[in-house]
Order: sequence, then structure tokens, then C-alpha cells
Amino acid sequence: MIIHSFPSCINRSMGLSKYDDKEIQLTEKMQQLLGKAGFDVIFPERLDQLCCGMAFSSKGYKEAGMKKSKELEDALWEASEKGKYPILCDMSPCLYTMKDNMEPGLKLYEPVEFILEYLVQHLDITPVDETVTVFPVSSMKKMEIDKKLTDFAGLFVKQVMFPC
Repeated sequence: MIIHSFPSCINRSMGLSKYDDKEIQLTEKMQQLLGKAGFDVIFPERLDQLCCGMAFSSKGYKEAGMKKSKELEDALWEASEKGKYPILCDMSPCLYTMKDNMEPGLKLYEPVEFILEYLVQHLDITPVDETVTVFPVSSMKKMEIDKKLTDFAGLFVKQVMFPC
């Protein structure tokens, strides 16, 4: 299956420290996971110039934010063959901005949603006897997918704690 990925500009530009040689950048790790599940990953053209617009809008530059969102929407529309393929954005706040600013028609997914819907059935998961606490960011709550974070974490550990 084909998946279109939009690694957020924040994760692309502020990934790992150049001094960290043991960790793998989130964008690369996500590509590895998608490949392991049998997905072909396609990125939109001019990726290095694309942004959801959140960084601009949140600082009061609404017009610039909408311009960047529109550029991204056009690139994703073309790359996904007019919404034929799902699009994964690796950062919930960026995805929230995309869903808020873009016309319906694109199948936009946050990582937890995408993994639960498309990847889980293609992966062998062995839960560990651990307890974790998950904290959904506000954009997950606004998109009403915070419960999915608990479901997601529950695939990997014995107990999931959710803060009040």
C-alpha cells in the first residue's frame, strides 16, 4: 500500500542534536516502521519548502499561515492523487492546523490514528509487563483522539495510566 507522509517542518528542522549519534530521528524512525509494515512512503514535492502554517498563525501572522497551509494542501492533493491515498503527519498540532485550514477530501492522519487503523495488523507486537502514563497534547483532545492514545499504548504495555 502507498502512504503519503508529511514530516512536519518542526521535526525536520529540529530533530536530533548533531552530537547525538545513538538516536534515530523521528522522521526516519517513522519511515522504518512504515516499511516494516509493507508501506511505500511517498513525500510531496518541494518538501523542504512546505509547512502547515501553524508557526506563522500562532504568532499572529494569519495570512502567512493560511498561505503556507494552502501551499501544503495543493502539494498533498497532487501527491495523493486527489485524496486517493492516506497522508500521515508526524505531529498532532500540525495535523490539527492542517485539518482546520484545509478543505475536506484529503485523508489526513495523526500517527496514533494511522498506526491503529493501518499498521497494527501488519506488525508483531509483544506487550511488556510495564505501566506507562500517557499525556495527550491539546490538539489530540481537540481532534477527539486522546482516547486512541490510551488504546495505542495499551498494545505495548500491561497498564496505561491517563492523567486527570
